[in-house]
Amino acid sequence: MNWIAWRTRRADLGESRERPDFETDKTLPPNFTRARYYDYSGSGYQRGHMLPSADRIADAELNAETFLMTNIVPQEPDLNEFAWQKLESYSRKRIYQGSETYTIAGVYGDKGKLKDKITVPTNCWKVIVVFRRGQSPNAIKTDTEIIAVDMPNADGIDDEPWQNYVTTIDAIEQRTGLDLFDLLPDDVENAIEARTASPKTSMQRPAY
Repeated sequence: MNWIAWRTRRADLGESRERPDFETDKTLPPNFTRARYYDYSGSGYQRGHMLPSADRIADAELNAETFLMTNIVPQEPDLNEFAWQKLESYSRKRIYQGSETYTIAGVYGDKGKLKDKITVPTNCWKVIVVFRRGQSPNAIKTDTEIIAVDMPNADGIDDEPWQNYVTTIDAIEQRTGLDLFDLLPDDVENAIEARTASPKTSMQRPAY
């Protein structure tokens, strides 16, 4: 898994539910190597969600899909439990306040492999596009609010706020080789990808 994209609306959120088990993704082609939950055992890495469970908690079936191992990457606890999780919480807070988000998240780099088959990434990144509730993604403009972060998959960063890792879409594309917004008009794509943070985005540490 290199990247994943999803949209989150208010209807996707809700109260907590019983945590499903991690499951192997049986939809993969037969020739694909399949990650299993126990491949992480004893590694020191946590099973880190790309699409957060809490972004699909309103629907039990969709929530269970977030526990498929194709949605999971090896993350250091200090990343998974702190900056990464706090950005997820901030994104949902914006949705409760009246926004909707379109998110692209992924990984890059190679710190080695678990069980000789699961690559441990050096970095985890995320691009969040913030829309007004009910607004079409086609409405993205040069001043649309964008949050782009690139976080090291490292120990010892538990005191770092997620805002410390804000970057540009351009920088993420350069490091990953992806072209994330190539279907947009060139003037819009160039503007949003070069911007470090939208003027609407508070760079101060939010209350969680």
